[in-house]
Amino acid sequence: MTTISIDNHRKNQQLYALLTANSMFPPDPKEPGALVPGACQPLTQNSKICFDTIDAARLYIATSPMTAAPQVTDITHYFGWVEFSRLSAKDELWINLSNVDMLGLPLALSGTQNHMPKSLGYKLPMQANPDQLPASGAKSLINALEPLFVGVAPPVIGLADGGKKVVAPNIWPQAYPSFAPYVEKLSLAHGGDGVPLLIKSDMVAQEQLIFKGKLQEPASNDGMLIAMHDQNGNKLEIARSQLETKYIYQSGGGTYHYNNQLFAQNIQVIKGSPSETRDIMLNSVLRNIFLGFNEGYFSRNGPNDSSNFVKQKPFENGGNGYAKVIHENSNSYGYPYADANLKTQLVANPELATTIHILGDQETGYYTAP
Repeated sequence: MTTISIDNHRKNQQLYALLTANSMFPPDPKEPGALVPGACQPLTQNSKICFDTIDAARLYIATSPMTAAPQVTDITHYFGWVEFSRLSAKDELWINLSNVDMLGLPLALSGTQNHMPKSLGYKLPMQANPDQLPASGAKSLINALEPLFVGVAPPVIGLADGGKKVVAPNIWPQAYPSFAPYVEKLSLAHGGDGVPLLIKSDMVAQEQLIFKGKLQEPASNDGMLIAMHDQNGNKLEIARSQLETKYIYQSGGGTYHYNNQLFAQNIQVIKGSPSETRDIMLNSVLRNIFLGFNEGYFSRNGPNDSSNFVKQKPFENGGNGYAKVIHENSNSYGYPYADANLKTQLVANPELATTIHILGDQETGYYTAP
């Protein structure tokens, strides 16, 4: 049985735990202090998570009781979470920190990966610690994010218990910088000729789509900002209106044209359908396009080849400022598809100790430099 221990650094505060999962076996571990999925339980010194297998699990830690998984934008719960899975007895324990939807109550991880200790944590505290201020630069994660905030409603939610949550741009895009200058810089490059794109799909059932084309001024491109063809002559086009700021931050929500037929940017894949392989590949093509924008891999001089993203320096040409701050100051996901340069996971030996550490708001720790 895999056991995840919980190390609470917030000794003077009663905390609450809520474990959720698609499935867990055994569903009710007969271990003292073992958390049961779906039930909010007061955290104790003996609290732990015990399982043989678990699918798409989250452990929420909050400063007040939860009747269900708390919402990012609510004004009552100060919370954070970790995500993990172990799908079979042959698998490792995959576990990570996530600030994709918000920055909240800070959690860290430690365990053993490839026979070596590994930890994930924070280089900056959530809130400034007056006793440990750095000589220069940002004093906290919130402080590092503040220059990004735009509009009349900053995405910081202050809570009665002193906690502060920062809602991420995929949830609250109107509070963050527009992607329009970045998009226009690319589309107007080289006298309006735009920039080249080479976007490859994931390999699925020994098949791969390779799209070549351009990102250029829509006025010179039949109203389409992006127009590409794959090796089989299939055409993929995206209108400028479908690459506005909110769709880029959310990496979806808009539409595109494939062979002149309208598709959602996140196709619902139906297992066993004739289009299953194609739909999985098209979803991965759109994901790579959004990666290029969010992690700043697209540039005026190209080659803008998605297979090169893992070799490039993230955010060098622009991109998602929130994800950049999270990437530079923590071992946490700050963007939904941060699975290349920004991937931060602990692939832990499930038979050895793995621990979730609950940090104080002014505390750092467990950070591992890339």
